[in-house]
Amino acid sequence: MAVSACDLPKPISPLGAFANRSRSAILRNARSPYLSAMRRSKSLGLWLALAGPGLIALLSVLALQLTDTLVLRAIFLVAFALLLVAVYRRASGPEGISAKRLGLRPLRLQSLLIAGGLTAFFIFVFGPFAYGLVDWLDLGDFSTGLSRLDGLPVWYLLLTILIVAGGEEWLYRCYAIERLTDLTGSIWLAGMISLAVFVVVHYPLWGLGPTLTVILSGAILTVAYILTRDIHALVIAHIATDIYGLLITPS
Repeated sequence: MAVSACDLPKPISPLGAFANRSRSAILRNARSPYLSAMRRSKSLGLWLALAGPGLIALLSVLALQLTDTLVLRAIFLVAFALLLVAVYRRASGPEGISAKRLGLRPLRLQSLLIAGGLTAFFIFVFGPFAYGLVDWLDLGDFSTGLSRLDGLPVWYLLLTILIVAGGEEWLYRCYAIERLTDLTGSIWLAGMISLAVFVVVHYPLWGLGPTLTVILSGAILTVAYILTRDIHALVIAHIATDIYGLLITPS
């Protein structure tokens, strides 16, 4: 069968090969800013979750040193609540994390039992140990942080505990660990990163000594979440422990 000249492959000249490579490079460069922006967009929720609470805490401490009013405290509390909403919208929207992984499921009896056990442990075992450790280290005690709460209405303290304690657990234990697990491929590495940030965030309000005890309490809560993936239990335990420590027996 005869083959025409049109059927033969045409040689590519050096100039043509260079043009093809240049065109491919231009297309890659054109796409890379878009892809980089997409990656940054999908990490925005994680940056907000990890850095946001610490920034709010630091700014609140600095601002309250200048003028300590309930209105100013309420502004920072609202800022934290809005941060929770923003992170949830990112997580459930562009990041595509399922509602189950974000802790949105019915409360189970198992969660209440785990919460009860954790609360009893933190109040009757870890609490006395933490106070003793801080005294032994002589690096500052809990009085500095507690003094910042003096004179506040009980209803405001209760509202703050519900929002901040519950919000911290959801941000650092639930969302951050789930998101970091997706990025690192290791839930234990994700837990360590989240724990490190969680510890640093507590320094502006409580000082060095109490912050060192947060390493232990945060590690216990982190391991509990990794083993159970039950954020309801951790939220309830954190809130109940703070109510006992800040409202019932603050001294």
